[in-house]
Amino acid sequence: MADLKISQLTSATTPLAGTEVLPIVQSTSTVKVSVANLTAGRSVSVASLASSGSCLVGTTNSFGTAGVGVAVLPSEYGVRAVSAATTNAAETFSMYSTGIPGYRYYVDWSGTVNAVNTTIAAISDQRLKENVRDLDDGLSAIMALKPRKFDWKAGKGKDIKDDRGWIAQEFEQVFPDMINEWKDPAPDGEMPYKSVRADLIPVLVKAIQEQQILIQNLTSRIASLESH
Repeated sequence: MADLKISQLTSATTPLAGTEVLPIVQSTSTVKVSVANLTAGRSVSVASLASSGSCLVGTTNSFGTAGVGVAVLPSEYGVRAVSAATTNAAETFSMYSTGIPGYRYYVDWSGTVNAVNTTIAAISDQRLKENVRDLDDGLSAIMALKPRKFDWKAGKGKDIKDDRGWIAQEFEQVFPDMINEWKDPAPDGEMPYKSVRADLIPVLVKAIQEQQILIQNLTSRIASLESH
């Protein structure tokens, strides 16, 4: 088959067979590569390669922040799904096993990660660490935290009422090293939005150990008083 632009295909042209490849057509800004069966007169861009090197499927926005589709972004070394969806009625990245069959993992558009196993294994080998010392954050730090109940503003965060969690600015007063900046831009002139990385298990373990020492001391004192 000769190299032809889609607009040059005649009305008699049959859909492309599975073994045929539509040649890449260079435009001013993108190189469009059609991967569906196309007939004459049908204006479709199923996928495109932007001049920035981004691979765009379903969207023509080279930043992956508009339209609907999937963008592979070399500049960010990542893959971004784009949609106007905001609830758990729709999902994006997923893993489906035909051996079960069933979903093993999926992320819905409310931002919830759904998985059959929520365990995350983090590398923790002694050979990779130095300056190891006892943790000094424990019960006092836990007591300084302020668990809150709150409503999200309309269209923000989880967009629900009566949620439970932390206020980042309050959490930062106790654990400043567990605060990150959120990617969505804040209004002009304001500080970036903050997120909480609540890696509290080591601190909670330390707090329980301190409580247990207090309990044991009180138990010994009570036993001593009762023996007299």
